[in-house]
Amino acid sequence: MALFLTHDVREQASEDAIDGSYIARVLANEWGFWYDATTNLTSVKTLVGQVIHHNKITDARAQSAMQRIDTLLNVTANAPKSRDWEKGSEVGTSKVRYRDVEEVVRYEIAEDEQIFTPNVHESGTCDLSDV
Repeated sequence: MALFLTHDVREQASEDAIDGSYIARVLANEWGFWYDATTNLTSVKTLVGQVIHHNKITDARAQSAMQRIDTLLNVTANAPKSRDWEKGSEVGTSKVRYRDVEEVVRYEIAEDEQIFTPNVHESGTCDLSDV
């Protein structure tokens, strides 16, 4: 939200603006990325509405931010899409397109070149006293 409160959206690169055409080109290559980004932008618009309701920003600044978000959404929607994007849009959200995040335990090599397996406690802390 802060970016849209302080930066205009333009269809060309500029130091003081969000480059909408660049973002549209990136998002036009992969449907899942486009879907996540546009869903999040829509959520930001909702957040701006809530901020107005709680009198945290002026109506004029909020309207400006929402207009900028709409501009980016329109530029993104009108950008030519790749074949991969088209294929992804056919599948839509019916297919999981991400890997679940899992907990990773990192291993360190001890001085004797043997792999050390940390003793992980229920609290999530590791006992490294045996190293």
